[in-house]
Amino acid sequence: MTKSKPVNTSNKATPIDGYLSKLPADQAQALQALREVVLSIMPDAEQVISYQVAMFKYKEKGVISMSAKKGYCSLHLMSPPLAKAMQSELKKYLKGVTLHFMPEKPLPAALVKKLVRARLKEMEQTKKGARMKSNKAGFTSIDEYIATFPKETRKMLEAVRAAIRAAAPQAREKISYQIGAFELNGKNLIGFAG
Repeated sequence: MTKSKPVNTSNKATPIDGYLSKLPADQAQALQALREVVLSIMPDAEQVISYQVAMFKYKEKGVISMSAKKGYCSLHLMSPPLAKAMQSELKKYLKGVTLHFMPEKPLPAALVKKLVRARLKEMEQTKKGARMKSNKAGFTSIDEYIATFPKETRKMLEAVRAAIRAAAPQAREKISYQIGAFELNGKNLIGFAG
């Protein structure tokens, strides 16, 4: 398994460079290409690691994130309403609110650009008090968030939720970046998504 050196499009190292440097070469290259597409739409994005994934933030809010797991890569939309609104267009890749793809078969750049633009638009509308049609009230609880998924995914999410509660009974549930999350002593502990 060959490790890859990330290519940073700016002169300043970011936490994402470190994240990419730890990945196998094929995944690092695939995520670097994805990163370049995201940055073509959001050139001033803050690049951070949050919940152990590479995240792009705009005005201190998470827009979209990416990660690698054994054998595949993911683009996390961080928005169940956006995933639902674009479900037919994303069905080839979509699992819950995450798109999965093989490093050798990257997501089409045009699709990624469309998703980033839609996510930024959604965030701007949310800021103004308007919601996407599929998210009229926004999520106010984990129960409400989980209820948006198909039955099998709901069962899986409830099992994950129960495991987190058992491991950290003092943790508090919340919605963070439009996914289920737990915090402990005022700090993010873990997030989970379908």
